[in-house]
Amino acid sequence: MNKNSQSDSLGYNLVNNFLTYTYHLIKENKVILWDSPFRNHAVSFDNLTMIETNEKSQFTASDNFFIYEYWSSNKLSSSFRMVGFGFSTSSNNKEVSFGFIDFNEIVDYLKLGKLEYSINGYCDLSFYQVFMNKSFNFDLLYFDDKPIIVHQGTKAEKDYLKGLEIKNKAFGNPDKNLNHVNVIPCKTITYKINLFDYDTGSLKIFSTFINFYNEYKAQLRLLAGEDIYAMFKKNTLIITECTIEEVIKYYDNKPTFYLLDITPSSFGKPYYQLTDINLDTLNLYIDSVHLKDYILSKKYKLHLIKINGYPVNQAYTDEYLKQLFSGDLNHFHPELLK
Repeated sequence: MNKNSQSDSLGYNLVNNFLTYTYHLIKENKVILWDSPFRNHAVSFDNLTMIETNEKSQFTASDNFFIYEYWSSNKLSSSFRMVGFGFSTSSNNKEVSFGFIDFNEIVDYLKLGKLEYSINGYCDLSFYQVFMNKSFNFDLLYFDDKPIIVHQGTKAEKDYLKGLEIKNKAFGNPDKNLNHVNVIPCKTITYKINLFDYDTGSLKIFSTFINFYNEYKAQLRLLAGEDIYAMFKKNTLIITECTIEEVIKYYDNKPTFYLLDITPSSFGKPYYQLTDINLDTLNLYIDSVHLKDYILSKKYKLHLIKINGYPVNQAYTDEYLKQLFSGDLNHFHPELLK
């Protein structure tokens, strides 16, 4: 599996993610790095760093890693059993082996570990889900104990295409994969509401927060920090902006919004963040609706500023929200703000 062959549309680079995650597990002595699939000798982290130094290479900067599996496939279904992972890199025109990790010794960490994702990815995606669903680009090197590419020149291309055909017959159709595990698609969004939009819906939110902070003005230092306290201890409190972060999870392609946090601010100075749990404890309502539920209703003007933590152009707020509400994430590829 090569890091340069991983499509941006996947929303993550499995090679970069997995090498970094595995290196951390080896360093923390949570998994054993063996010398080879035969597991004759364990490679300590000190020995691994010595290999890196001697070969002037880095484990985490490798272009590839290798997966050892047993496949079973017929016309109706396909399955596989993972054996382990091999790690190597090219240095000074030679192949340098870092070692091998047994799948059974790392599987629990694959279920716990989450991938770093791009604007196109899903949040909360585990390594285990990606490996079981084969949600990555890869090439077959060996099949049935024989190398795929045995020729050179133009015949090598034919060998490669034969390997591609084998792969696609077995796992080209995700519905055939008996190892498939469920993934709940999700995105995080961050948006702002502005007092000076003079929007009726958002003004109700501002009024609710202003009344709340005025009621507890004697404790404003604890609720909002020293700067806000100094600004409003003798003046009328004004909130000019709120930044809201949510996660959207899709069940049967239908979005469900969950509030993560909201941060009021006054003229660029932020208050302390209010989490979902904080808002649950506050007895704040708008039109007989709990504040949190009102925020999730989106019945106000908002400015989308981030998707999955990446900045986007606020001018596309309506377009992007329409696509997010539609649930068709396969065709949703927002542009990063440059």
